[in-house]
Amino acid sequence: MSSFLLGSWLFVAIFYRDQILPLPNEALKQYYIFSSQSENKVFYFRLGERGTCERTASYEIKGSTIEQTVTNLSSENADFCSQDPDMQIIFIFEKVID
Repeated sequence: MSSFLLGSWLFVAIFYRDQILPLPNEALKQYYIFSSQSENKVFYFRLGERGTCERTASYEIKGSTIEQTVTNLSSENADFCSQDPDMQIIFIFEKVID
């Protein structure tokens, strides 16, 4: 069950090997929005830069990973969004969760 993910999440830190690491880009503001048991959105922008990126994906929790398939891209996405693998339609990826 994925109900523990429901809500809006702001990317504020990287937790790796029991340590909190500094953000790779302090200007990046990235949000994860889990609105249902099977769908989420990612939205981000960078302070001081024009444009935003947004996508919708279906997701499924498999053990300690989240498997996501990008299903929709915002028509308002900036041109640079296409360089991000997370912003490409039908991109399937896994992320480890704790």
